[in-house]
Amino acid sequence: MESNVSLKEVTGAIEFMISCDSIHLYTHRRLNHNELQQAIQSAPRHRDIKKILTVVQITIFSALLFCALVVSRQMNYMQHMDLGFNQENILYFYWPDNELRYETLKQELRHHPAIFNASNGYPLPCYERAESITVPNQPEKTIKARIILGDADYIDTYQIQLREGRCLKKYNYPIDLKEFARIRPNHIREAIVNQSLVKALQLEHPLETILNLWDYEYLLKIVGVVDDFQYFPLYKYTEPAIIMYEFPQISSTMIVHYQTGEFQNVYRYIRTMFQEKFPNTVFKCEEYNFSELYGKDIAVVKLIILFALITILIGGMGIFAFSTFMVESKTREVALRKVNGATEWQIMQLFNQQFFTRVLLACFIGLPVAYYASKEWLKGFAYKIEIHAGLFIFVFLTSVFVVLAITTWQTRKAARQNPIDTLKTE
Repeated sequence: MESNVSLKEVTGAIEFMISCDSIHLYTHRRLNHNELQQAIQSAPRHRDIKKILTVVQITIFSALLFCALVVSRQMNYMQHMDLGFNQENILYFYWPDNELRYETLKQELRHHPAIFNASNGYPLPCYERAESITVPNQPEKTIKARIILGDADYIDTYQIQLREGRCLKKYNYPIDLKEFARIRPNHIREAIVNQSLVKALQLEHPLETILNLWDYEYLLKIVGVVDDFQYFPLYKYTEPAIIMYEFPQISSTMIVHYQTGEFQNVYRYIRTMFQEKFPNTVFKCEEYNFSELYGKDIAVVKLIILFALITILIGGMGIFAFSTFMVESKTREVALRKVNGATEWQIMQLFNQQFFTRVLLACFIGLPVAYYASKEWLKGFAYKIEIHAGLFIFVFLTSVFVVLAITTWQTRKAARQNPIDTLKTE
Protein backbone atom coordinates (compact mmCIF):
# COMPACT_ATOMS: atom_id res chain seq x y z
CA MET A 1 0.00 0.00 0.00
CA GLU A 2 2.75 2.43 0.90
CA SER A 3 4.70 1.59 -2.24
CA ASN A 4 1.65 2.39 -4.47
CA VAL A 5 1.30 5.83 -2.84
CA SER A 6 4.96 6.53 -3.33
CA LEU A 7 4.72 5.63 -7.01
CA LYS A 8 1.82 8.05 -7.57
CA GLU A 9 3.69 10.84 -5.84
CA VAL A 10 6.74 10.27 -7.94
CA THR A 11 4.67 10.17 -11.14
CA GLY A 12 2.89 13.41 -10.22
CA ALA A 13 6.14 15.14 -9.47
CA ILE A 14 7.57 14.10 -12.83
CA GLU A 15 4.47 15.33 -14.68
CA PHE A 16 4.62 18.65 -12.82
CA MET A 17 8.26 19.16 -13.76
CA ILE A 18 7.53 18.35 -17.42
CA SER A 19 4.64 20.81 -17.50
CA CYS A 20 6.78 23.58 -15.92
CA ASP A 21 9.53 22.96 -18.40
CA SER A 22 7.05 23.13 -21.28
CA ILE A 23 5.67 26.44 -20.00
CA HIS A 24 9.21 27.83 -19.71
CA LEU A 25 10.10 26.79 -23.26
CA TYR A 26 6.87 28.25 -24.61
CA THR A 27 7.37 31.54 -22.75
CA HIS A 28 10.97 31.75 -23.88
CA ARG A 29 9.96 31.25 -27.50
CA ARG A 30 7.24 33.89 -27.20
CA LEU A 31 9.66 36.39 -25.65
CA ASN A 32 12.12 35.88 -28.45
CA HIS A 33 9.38 36.05 -31.05
CA ASN A 34 8.09 39.40 -29.76
CA GLU A 35 11.62 40.70 -29.11
CA LEU A 36 10.61 41.54 -25.54
CA GLN A 37 13.64 39.93 -24.11
CA GLN A 38 15.94 42.33 -25.94
CA ALA A 39 13.86 45.29 -24.77
CA ILE A 40 14.00 44.18 -21.12
CA GLN A 41 17.72 43.54 -21.12
CA SER A 42 19.94 46.60 -20.60
CA ALA A 43 22.14 47.70 -23.50
CA PRO A 44 25.80 46.83 -23.23
CA ARG A 45 27.79 49.57 -21.53
CA HIS A 46 30.46 49.64 -24.22
CA ARG A 47 27.89 50.89 -26.71
CA ASP A 48 26.96 53.81 -24.43
CA ILE A 49 30.63 54.69 -24.01
CA LYS A 50 31.10 54.73 -27.76
CA LYS A 51 28.16 57.08 -28.15
CA ILE A 52 29.60 59.40 -25.49
CA LEU A 53 33.03 59.34 -27.11
CA THR A 54 31.46 60.16 -30.46
CA VAL A 55 29.73 63.22 -29.00
CA VAL A 56 32.92 64.32 -27.22
CA GLN A 57 34.99 64.10 -30.41
CA ILE A 58 32.44 66.04 -32.46
CA THR A 59 32.22 68.63 -29.66
CA ILE A 60 35.99 69.20 -29.67
CA PHE A 61 36.04 69.31 -33.47
CA SER A 62 33.27 71.91 -33.72
CA ALA A 63 34.74 74.08 -30.93
CA LEU A 64 38.25 74.10 -32.39
CA LEU A 65 36.94 74.74 -35.88
CA PHE A 66 34.97 77.74 -34.58
CA CYS A 67 38.01 79.13 -32.70
CA ALA A 68 40.30 78.56 -35.69
CA LEU A 69 37.97 80.51 -37.96
CA VAL A 70 37.68 83.40 -35.48
CA VAL A 71 41.40 83.83 -34.85
CA SER A 72 42.26 83.44 -38.54
CA ARG A 73 39.73 86.09 -39.54
CA GLN A 74 40.98 88.44 -36.80
CA MET A 75 44.63 88.19 -37.87
CA ASN A 76 43.68 88.60 -41.51
CA TYR A 77 41.61 91.66 -40.59
CA MET A 78 44.54 93.19 -38.69
CA GLN A 79 47.00 92.47 -41.46
CA HIS A 80 44.87 94.18 -44.12
CA MET A 81 43.38 96.94 -41.99
CA ASP A 82 43.92 100.53 -43.12
CA LEU A 83 46.20 101.99 -40.44
CA GLY A 84 45.94 105.54 -41.74
CA PHE A 85 49.58 105.53 -42.85
CA ASN A 86 51.68 103.61 -45.35
CA GLN A 87 53.60 100.73 -43.77
CA GLU A 88 54.63 99.13 -47.07
CA ASN A 89 58.06 99.87 -48.58
CA ILE A 90 59.12 101.80 -45.49
CA LEU A 91 62.42 101.23 -43.73
CA TYR A 92 64.14 103.14 -40.97
CA PHE A 93 67.68 103.27 -39.68
CA TYR A 94 69.59 105.07 -36.92
CA TRP A 95 71.94 107.94 -37.77
CA PRO A 96 74.29 108.66 -34.82
CA ASP A 97 75.14 112.27 -35.71
CA ASN A 98 75.83 114.80 -33.00
CA GLU A 99 74.49 117.68 -35.07
CA LEU A 100 71.21 118.19 -36.89
CA ARG A 101 72.45 117.47 -40.41
CA TYR A 102 69.36 115.51 -41.38
CA GLU A 103 68.30 117.83 -44.18
CA THR A 104 71.64 117.23 -45.93
CA LEU A 105 71.27 113.50 -45.34
CA LYS A 106 67.76 113.50 -46.80
CA GLN A 107 69.04 115.16 -49.93
CA GLU A 108 71.70 112.45 -50.30
CA LEU A 109 69.10 109.75 -49.85
CA ARG A 110 66.83 111.24 -52.50
CA HIS A 111 69.65 110.98 -55.03
CA HIS A 112 68.87 107.28 -55.28
CA PRO A 113 66.23 106.80 -58.00
CA ALA A 114 64.29 104.21 -55.98
CA ILE A 115 63.84 106.47 -52.91
CA PHE A 116 60.69 108.58 -53.01
CA ASN A 117 61.06 110.47 -49.75
CA ALA A 118 62.94 110.58 -46.46
CA SER A 119 62.17 112.01 -43.04
CA ASN A 120 63.59 112.33 -39.58
CA GLY A 121 61.34 111.29 -36.68
CA TYR A 122 59.83 108.44 -34.73
CA PRO A 123 59.17 105.25 -36.69
CA LEU A 124 55.62 103.91 -36.53
CA PRO A 125 54.24 102.33 -34.47
CA CYS A 126 55.61 104.26 -31.51
CA TYR A 127 54.97 103.92 -27.79
CA GLU A 128 55.57 107.41 -26.41
CA ARG A 129 53.88 108.32 -23.15
CA ALA A 130 51.00 110.78 -23.06
CA GLU A 131 51.61 114.40 -22.12
CA SER A 132 49.19 116.94 -20.64
CA ILE A 133 47.75 119.40 -23.18
CA THR A 134 45.67 122.44 -22.24
CA VAL A 135 44.00 125.26 -24.14
CA PRO A 136 45.22 128.55 -22.57
CA ASN A 137 42.61 130.29 -20.41
CA GLN A 138 40.38 127.21 -20.66
CA PRO A 139 41.56 124.86 -17.90
CA GLU A 140 38.50 122.63 -18.40
CA LYS A 141 39.92 121.66 -21.79
CA THR A 142 42.78 119.49 -20.60
CA ILE A 143 43.60 116.13 -22.17
CA LYS A 144 46.43 113.65 -22.57
CA ALA A 145 48.10 113.49 -26.00
CA ARG A 146 50.99 111.52 -27.50
CA ILE A 147 53.94 113.53 -28.81
CA ILE A 148 55.31 112.09 -32.07
CA LEU A 149 58.51 113.63 -33.37
CA GLY A 150 58.50 114.19 -37.12
CA ASP A 151 59.97 116.83 -39.41
CA ALA A 152 58.43 118.65 -42.38
CA ASP A 153 58.59 115.51 -44.59
CA TYR A 154 57.16 113.13 -41.99
CA ILE A 155 53.56 113.21 -43.25
CA ASP A 156 54.56 112.84 -46.90
CA THR A 157 56.94 109.98 -46.15
CA TYR A 158 54.30 107.98 -44.26
CA GLN A 159 51.55 109.22 -46.62
CA ILE A 160 49.33 110.37 -43.76
CA GLN A 161 46.26 112.19 -45.04
CA LEU A 162 46.39 115.93 -44.32
CA ARG A 163 42.81 117.17 -43.88
CA GLU A 164 43.51 120.88 -43.54
CA GLY A 165 46.39 123.26 -43.03
CA ARG A 166 50.01 122.59 -44.00
CA CYS A 167 53.06 120.60 -43.00
CA LEU A 168 55.69 121.81 -40.54
CA LYS A 169 58.23 124.36 -41.64
CA LYS A 170 61.74 123.33 -42.63
CA TYR A 171 64.84 124.48 -40.76
CA ASN A 172 68.18 125.60 -42.09
CA TYR A 173 70.91 123.05 -41.37
CA PRO A 174 73.20 122.56 -39.60
CA ILE A 175 71.92 124.24 -36.46
CA ASP A 176 73.07 124.04 -32.88
CA LEU A 177 71.48 121.05 -31.15
CA LYS A 178 71.38 122.66 -27.70
CA GLU A 179 69.85 125.84 -29.04
CA PHE A 180 67.28 123.86 -31.02
CA ALA A 181 66.16 121.84 -27.99
CA ARG A 182 66.26 124.67 -25.46
CA ILE A 183 62.94 125.93 -24.10
CA ARG A 184 62.70 129.65 -24.79
CA PRO A 185 60.06 131.85 -23.09
CA ASN A 186 57.05 132.75 -25.25
CA HIS A 187 58.47 130.85 -28.22
CA ILE A 188 55.67 129.14 -30.15
CA ARG A 189 56.39 125.81 -31.84
CA GLU A 190 54.46 124.48 -34.80
CA ALA A 191 52.43 121.29 -34.43
CA ILE A 192 50.15 119.05 -36.44
CA VAL A 193 47.33 117.28 -34.60
CA ASN A 194 45.06 114.37 -35.43
CA GLN A 195 41.27 114.31 -35.53
CA SER A 196 41.03 112.64 -32.11
CA LEU A 197 42.71 115.64 -30.48
CA VAL A 198 40.41 118.09 -32.28
CA LYS A 199 37.36 116.15 -31.07
CA ALA A 200 38.70 115.74 -27.53
CA LEU A 201 39.31 119.50 -27.18
CA GLN A 202 36.11 120.35 -29.11
CA LEU A 203 37.94 122.74 -31.44
CA GLU A 204 35.61 124.12 -34.10
CA HIS A 205 38.42 125.91 -35.94
CA PRO A 206 41.62 124.12 -34.95
CA LEU A 207 44.07 125.94 -37.25
CA GLU A 208 46.13 128.64 -35.50
CA THR A 209 44.83 127.44 -32.11
CA ILE A 210 47.43 127.81 -29.35
CA LEU A 211 47.99 124.86 -27.00
CA ASN A 212 49.93 124.67 -23.78
CA LEU A 213 52.17 121.63 -23.30
CA TRP A 214 52.90 120.57 -19.72
CA ASP A 215 52.42 122.90 -16.79
CA TYR A 216 54.90 125.55 -17.92
CA GLU A 217 54.80 127.87 -20.90
CA TYR A 218 55.62 125.53 -23.78
CA LEU A 219 53.32 126.85 -26.47
CA LEU A 220 52.22 125.01 -29.61
CA LYS A 221 50.39 126.41 -32.63
CA ILE A 222 48.27 124.06 -34.73
CA VAL A 223 49.24 124.48 -38.38
CA GLY A 224 47.68 121.28 -39.74
CA VAL A 225 45.16 118.54 -38.99
CA VAL A 226 45.55 114.94 -40.18
CA ASP A 227 43.23 111.95 -40.21
CA ASP A 228 43.59 109.52 -37.34
CA PHE A 229 46.33 106.98 -37.93
CA GLN A 230 47.10 103.91 -35.86
CA TYR A 231 50.44 104.83 -34.30
CA PHE A 232 49.84 102.12 -31.66
CA PRO A 233 49.57 98.39 -32.34
CA LEU A 234 45.93 97.36 -32.74
CA TYR A 235 45.63 96.36 -29.10
CA LYS A 236 44.75 100.00 -28.31
CA TYR A 237 42.46 102.60 -29.81
CA THR A 238 43.81 105.70 -31.52
CA GLU A 239 44.38 108.50 -29.01
CA PRO A 240 44.95 112.25 -29.43
CA ALA A 241 48.36 112.83 -30.99
CA ILE A 242 50.62 115.75 -31.87
CA ILE A 243 53.29 115.67 -34.57
CA MET A 244 56.02 118.23 -33.93
CA TYR A 245 59.74 118.62 -34.44
CA GLU A 246 61.08 121.51 -32.39
CA PHE A 247 61.15 119.70 -29.10
CA PRO A 248 63.55 119.09 -26.19
CA GLN A 249 63.89 115.49 -27.39
CA ILE A 250 65.58 114.72 -30.71
CA SER A 251 65.04 111.60 -32.81
CA SER A 252 68.07 110.01 -34.45
CA THR A 253 66.00 107.82 -36.77
CA MET A 254 65.76 108.31 -40.53
CA ILE A 255 62.65 107.00 -42.30
CA VAL A 256 62.76 106.16 -46.01
CA HIS A 257 59.93 105.45 -48.45
CA TYR A 258 61.26 103.46 -51.41
CA GLN A 259 59.97 101.94 -54.61
CA THR A 260 58.35 98.49 -54.55
CA GLY A 261 60.83 95.68 -55.22
CA GLU A 262 63.90 97.84 -54.60
CA PHE A 263 64.61 96.95 -50.98
CA GLN A 264 67.98 95.28 -51.61
CA ASN A 265 69.30 98.16 -53.73
CA VAL A 266 68.10 100.79 -51.26
CA TYR A 267 69.47 98.82 -48.32
CA ARG A 268 72.93 98.50 -49.91
CA TYR A 269 72.95 102.19 -50.83
CA ILE A 270 72.13 103.30 -47.26
CA ARG A 271 74.54 100.82 -45.68
CA THR A 272 77.40 102.00 -47.91
CA MET A 273 76.64 105.63 -47.02
CA PHE A 274 76.51 104.76 -43.34
CA GLN A 275 79.77 102.79 -43.31
CA GLU A 276 81.61 105.60 -45.06
CA LYS A 277 80.65 108.07 -42.35
CA PHE A 278 80.61 105.72 -39.34
CA PRO A 279 82.99 102.83 -40.07
CA ASN A 280 83.18 101.73 -36.43
CA THR A 281 79.42 101.74 -35.79
CA VAL A 282 77.02 98.86 -36.35
CA PHE A 283 74.47 99.60 -39.05
CA LYS A 284 70.90 98.83 -37.95
CA CYS A 285 68.02 98.96 -40.42
CA GLU A 286 64.46 97.74 -39.84
CA GLU A 287 61.02 97.57 -41.48
CA TYR A 288 57.45 97.52 -40.24
CA ASN A 289 57.24 93.93 -39.06
CA PHE A 290 53.71 92.59 -38.59
CA SER A 291 54.98 89.21 -37.35
CA GLU A 292 57.12 90.86 -34.66
CA LEU A 293 54.33 93.14 -33.45
CA TYR A 294 51.78 90.34 -33.13
CA GLY A 295 54.08 87.35 -32.67
CA LYS A 296 52.22 85.89 -29.69
CA ASP A 297 48.84 86.06 -31.40
CA ILE A 298 50.22 84.56 -34.61
CA ALA A 299 51.60 81.68 -32.53
CA VAL A 300 48.14 81.20 -30.96
CA VAL A 301 46.56 81.09 -34.42
CA LYS A 302 49.02 78.47 -35.65
CA LEU A 303 48.54 76.40 -32.51
CA ILE A 304 44.75 76.41 -32.73
CA ILE A 305 44.80 75.57 -36.44
CA LEU A 306 47.22 72.71 -35.76
CA PHE A 307 44.99 71.35 -32.98
CA ALA A 308 41.96 71.70 -35.26
CA LEU A 309 43.64 69.70 -38.02
CA ILE A 310 44.70 66.99 -35.56
CA THR A 311 41.19 66.89 -34.14
CA ILE A 312 39.71 66.56 -37.62
CA LEU A 313 42.03 63.65 -38.32
CA ILE A 314 41.44 61.88 -35.02
CA GLY A 315 37.74 62.71 -34.99
CA GLY A 316 37.32 61.44 -38.53
CA MET A 317 39.05 58.18 -37.63
CA GLY A 318 36.93 57.86 -34.50
CA ILE A 319 33.67 58.52 -36.31
CA PHE A 320 34.75 56.07 -39.01
CA ALA A 321 35.42 53.40 -36.38
CA PHE A 322 32.15 54.03 -34.52
CA SER A 323 30.09 54.03 -37.70
CA THR A 324 31.79 50.80 -38.80
CA PHE A 325 31.00 49.19 -35.45
CA MET A 326 27.39 50.36 -35.57
CA VAL A 327 26.82 49.14 -39.12
CA GLU A 328 28.46 45.78 -38.47
CA SER A 329 26.39 45.27 -35.33
CA LYS A 330 23.21 45.86 -37.32
CA THR A 331 23.96 43.97 -40.53
CA ARG A 332 21.10 41.53 -39.79
CA GLU A 333 18.72 44.46 -39.31
CA VAL A 334 19.87 46.01 -42.60
CA ALA A 335 19.35 42.67 -44.39
CA LEU A 336 15.88 42.22 -42.92
CA ARG A 337 14.87 45.74 -43.94
CA LYS A 338 16.06 45.14 -47.49
CA VAL A 339 14.14 41.86 -47.64
CA ASN A 340 11.03 43.76 -46.52
CA GLY A 341 11.44 46.29 -49.32
CA ALA A 342 13.49 49.12 -47.77
CA THR A 343 15.67 51.07 -50.20
CA GLU A 344 19.32 52.04 -49.70
CA TRP A 345 18.31 55.66 -49.19
CA GLN A 346 15.82 54.74 -46.45
CA ILE A 347 18.42 52.63 -44.66
CA MET A 348 21.06 55.38 -44.86
CA GLN A 349 18.55 57.96 -43.68
CA LEU A 350 17.66 55.81 -40.67
CA PHE A 351 21.25 55.42 -39.53
CA ASN A 352 22.23 59.03 -40.30
CA GLN A 353 19.44 60.31 -38.07
CA GLN A 354 21.22 58.81 -35.08
CA PHE A 355 24.50 60.57 -35.91
CA PHE A 356 22.73 63.81 -36.78
CA THR A 357 21.30 63.87 -33.26
CA ARG A 358 24.80 63.45 -31.85
CA VAL A 359 26.14 66.28 -34.01
CA LEU A 360 23.32 68.51 -32.84
CA LEU A 361 24.11 67.71 -29.21
CA ALA A 362 27.86 68.19 -29.73
CA CYS A 363 27.43 71.61 -31.38
CA PHE A 364 24.98 72.65 -28.67
CA ILE A 365 27.74 71.99 -26.13
CA GLY A 366 30.85 73.00 -28.07
CA LEU A 367 29.85 76.19 -29.88
CA PRO A 368 28.86 78.24 -26.79
CA VAL A 369 32.15 77.29 -25.13
CA ALA A 370 34.10 78.24 -28.28
CA TYR A 371 32.18 81.51 -28.58
CA TYR A 372 33.00 82.49 -24.99
CA ALA A 373 36.71 81.62 -25.44
CA SER A 374 36.87 83.59 -28.70
CA LYS A 375 35.22 86.66 -27.16
CA GLU A 376 37.69 86.59 -24.28
CA TRP A 377 40.62 86.44 -26.73
CA LEU A 378 39.23 89.28 -28.83
CA LYS A 379 38.98 91.53 -25.77
CA GLY A 380 42.73 92.03 -26.07
CA PHE A 381 42.26 93.98 -29.32
CA ALA A 382 40.85 97.46 -29.72
CA TYR A 383 39.96 96.74 -33.35
CA LYS A 384 38.35 93.36 -33.87
CA ILE A 385 35.93 91.45 -36.04
CA GLU A 386 32.31 90.75 -35.19
CA ILE A 387 31.22 87.15 -34.64
CA HIS A 388 28.09 86.76 -36.75
CA ALA A 389 25.44 84.06 -36.68
CA GLY A 390 26.66 82.83 -40.06
CA LEU A 391 29.80 81.50 -38.41
CA PHE A 392 27.75 79.25 -36.11
CA ILE A 393 25.73 77.98 -39.06
CA PHE A 394 28.87 77.30 -41.09
CA VAL A 395 30.54 75.32 -38.30
CA PHE A 396 27.36 73.33 -37.66
CA LEU A 397 26.86 72.49 -41.35
CA THR A 398 30.53 71.57 -41.71
CA SER A 399 30.30 69.23 -38.72
CA VAL A 400 27.15 67.64 -40.13
CA PHE A 401 28.74 67.23 -43.54
CA VAL A 402 31.93 65.60 -42.18
CA VAL A 403 30.09 63.20 -39.89
CA LEU A 404 27.33 62.22 -42.29
CA ALA A 405 29.76 61.81 -45.17
CA ILE A 406 31.64 59.17 -43.17
CA THR A 407 28.55 57.38 -41.85
CA THR A 408 26.79 57.45 -45.23
CA TRP A 409 29.75 55.74 -46.84
CA GLN A 410 29.76 52.99 -44.22
CA THR A 411 25.99 52.50 -44.29
CA ARG A 412 25.93 52.40 -48.08
CA LYS A 413 28.49 49.60 -48.09
CA ALA A 414 26.33 47.54 -45.72
CA ALA A 415 23.13 48.33 -47.63
CA ARG A 416 24.66 47.11 -50.89
CA GLN A 417 25.50 43.67 -49.53
CA ASN A 418 23.34 40.72 -50.56
CA PRO A 419 20.79 40.24 -47.73
CA ILE A 420 20.57 36.47 -48.36
CA ASP A 421 24.33 36.06 -47.75
CA THR A 422 24.07 38.18 -44.61
CA LEU A 423 21.18 36.20 -43.14
CA LYS A 424 22.96 32.88 -43.85
CA THR A 425 25.98 33.91 -41.82
CA GLU A 426 24.03 35.49 -38.95
